Amino acid sequence: MLPAGTDQPPTWTGVWPEFPGQDYPPSSVVYGLFDHWNRLCYVGSTGALRSRLKSHARDKCFLRWIAMATEDREVAYVWEDETIKALRPYLNRRIGR
Repeated sequence: MLPAGTDQPPTWTGVWPEFPGQDYPPSSVVYGLFDHWNRLCYVGSTGALRSRLKSHARDKCFLRWIAMATEDREVAYVWEDETIKALRPYLNRRIGR
């Protein structure tokens, strides 16, 4: 979910545990995890996507992921918060900041 009037940012997708090649996400991204039924189950933001996904794999069951670039960490926090509030992924414990 993007704020109104925002152009589509660069995105990356993958099937866990695969990652894209050289064109890898920048430091600030908002990401979503999808379960085996293709339902959005978790939304987060990070400055280190690869290590964050590895961490999630220890306690969350997900099949694929998508990540969208953001201008900076503050924008990532806003997008994360808005997406969680709007879509309410079932593995997010807190709804919004």
